Amino acid sequence: MPRARSTSFRSAATASSPCSARRPWRGLATKVGFVAIGLALLVGVLPVTVAAQTPADYYWWRALERAERGDLAEAGEDLRSAARHTSDPEFAFAVTSTLLDVDTGLALVEYAQTLRRAKRPHEAVVVEERAALFRQAKFGRSREESSVYLGFSPSDLLKEYASELRQLGSSDEARRIDDMAERYRQVQAEHFRRLRERQR
Repeated sequence: MPRARSTSFRSAATASSPCSARRPWRGLATKVGFVAIGLALLVGVLPVTVAAQTPADYYWWRALERAERGDLAEAGEDLRSAARHTSDPEFAFAVTSTLLDVDTGLALVEYAQTLRRAKRPHEAVVVEERAALFRQAKFGRSREESSVYLGFSPSDLLKEYASELRQLGSSDEARRIDDMAERYRQVQAEHFRRLRERQR
């Protein structure tokens, strides 16, 4: 139900004659009010213009925040969106390599789950610990402060998972994990090459 229209300022002032002596101050307050509104609008608009993010930037930072919280599946979706919104080759490499890290982290979790379903809890625990260490190294808060020693090769662990999948008759999934292992190895080699170039 629509609300009744409120009494205007003009009619309210007319109804209470003792306030008529304050009209000059009210006019000044009105002008000050308009100035304050204008400043508020200006302050509200300028930071948006200065700190505007591209869609790629937005998805990139949101993906990193989600990955840090352990939401790798959601982070992967954001990284795919970031990749669709950039044409910069350096940024594209950062996005796609991080997406590969996300996919690898998810695959290691799946490997541990596969081992548990196969009633191999001791092996599952080892893979779970390695998956957690991998996430810490790639997405933890300390990833930029110091390197985390993995003590294992993620690409080799992925190949082990692919072998398990073949034994279970999941040949298509095994090929996907094998491809992931090879891409991971290639991307790490490219990271190392770029690092050496920067150090020259």
